[in-house]
Amino acid sequence: DSLSGFWGIPFGCSEPKAIEILKSKGLSPIKGFLNDVKELKTLEMDDANFGNRKSISISLLFANDKFCRAKVYYDTDSPHIVDDFNSVKKNLEVKYSETETLSKFKQPYEKGDGHEETSIKLGYGELICGWFFYNKRNILLSTKTLKSGVVLELCYQDDIIIKEAITLQ
Repeated sequence: DSLSGFWGIPFGCSEPKAIEILKSKGLSPIKGFLNDVKELKTLEMDDANFGNRKSISISLLFANDKFCRAKVYYDTDSPHIVDDFNSVKKNLEVKYSETETLSKFKQPYEKGDGHEETSIKLGYGELICGWFFYNKRNILLSTKTLKSGVVLELCYQDDIIIKEAITLQ
């Protein structure tokens, strides 16, 4: 199987073309900004729906004007973190394939102790799963603990384009 892009935006697509695709969906990026590395530029949108779920934000990363990564952030909180993670995962499994969830927990928490929600909320635990395609493209879903709370991060990425940008630095 291959992964061609994100939301109808093919990997390698230019920023103006990506904006055109987004506008055709009734969306418009709220801001575009350069990163610390001059070859990288990010476009962001707030409150867009992706995967039948409202996101907090969606960011698109361009390396040398080639689309290479999208990140979607969904709000979640205890006691629904694991259920929300599994819901997003299940939607992706229907489209791509089933995959295992990996979990990491720091002491005093451990997998299966009945305190997974608490450990993730406090930053002592993380859930992650991924889909990997032959063309060095992948999708990763993970929990992230921020100061403001827990989010689900869904990342679509083309490793080859990102590696090219890093090599050019």
